Amino acid sequence: DTIVGSYLATISDKTNISLETSFNLVQEKLLGAPPNKVTIKELDQILKTKK
Repeated sequence: DTIVGSYLATISDKTNISLETSFNLVQEKLLGAPPNKVTIKELDQILKTKK
């Protein structure tokens, strides 16, 4: 999905987190599992503050 890809690229670009890690975080969010390093909430906050 293009929107998901764009979101992943944005996360990767803004946070220096690899695309693979970003994908894992989004997957974990979709599956309802807590991400082990950075939470989606934290990522969203980072994205909002770094736009």
